[in-house]
Amino acid sequence: MRFSRPASALPAAPTATLRTPRLIAATLLGLFTLCALLPATVHAQPAPANDQPWSGDAERAGLVGRADTLRTRAKAMRDESVAKYQAEYQACYARFRVVACQDEAKKAKTAAELEARKVDAEARELELEIRTRDQATKAAREREEAPRRAASQQRQSEEFKADKARQDAEREQRQEDKAKAVEAGAAQAAAERRETAARLSGKRADKAAQAPEAAKRAEDQRASVQEAHQRMAERDAKVAEKKAQREAKAKQRAEERAKAEAAGIIPPQPTAAKP
Repeated sequence: MRFSRPASALPAAPTATLRTPRLIAATLLGLFTLCALLPATVHAQPAPANDQPWSGDAERAGLVGRADTLRTRAKAMRDESVAKYQAEYQACYARFRVVACQDEAKKAKTAAELEARKVDAEARELELEIRTRDQATKAAREREEAPRRAASQQRQSEEFKADKARQDAEREQRQEDKAKAVEAGAAQAAAERRETAARLSGKRADKAAQAPEAAKRAEDQRASVQEAHQRMAERDAKVAEKKAQREAKAKQRAEERAKAEAAGIIPPQPTAAKP
């Protein structure tokens, strides 16, 4: 029968002294494993990308779908490796060889991550091919459309030149019409001025021709007025003379009567009674 001493009776050993060599060994083992796996992934040269234009949208969509699927798969692999590593790392505490168990979990995680990197590398190659073929398709489309684009540009240039020539001709025609209108207006104004001057000259000539006759009529009118005044003056003089003669005769008769009355030749004339 095998007996074991209680744990309290065993000699205590420094934990750091016992675990340090094991940790160093596990770390070195992981590095060796990583270096062995890297040449197949990190240092592998990617295959030349296909640089042919796309045959259609379906082909490009299929390649994009494959790249997305690989990216999703790589992420799922990394997530699974991390979750598995964490679960196994915690489970190792229940085993006898804890450090060795955790080293194995780390190596498994490293191997899973390398596999995920391979999938990522394949996805990157597909994405590179997609970008390369996008550029090739664009270049092919530009080469295909170059003659049509050049013809369109040539047509637009010719249309622009024709439109500009038409606008220049219309502008010149408008300027010419404007100049003609200004010239016609000036000619009409000059004709109107000449007509006005001729009309005024004719009026002045008519007035000059009628001046002697008008002067004669004025002179005749003045003479007629003067003659009328003279006749009126003569008539007034005759009337005044006749009135003076009548007054003189009346005065003479009154004096003779007064003398006769004074001599008693005739009786005195009765005086009329005032009313």
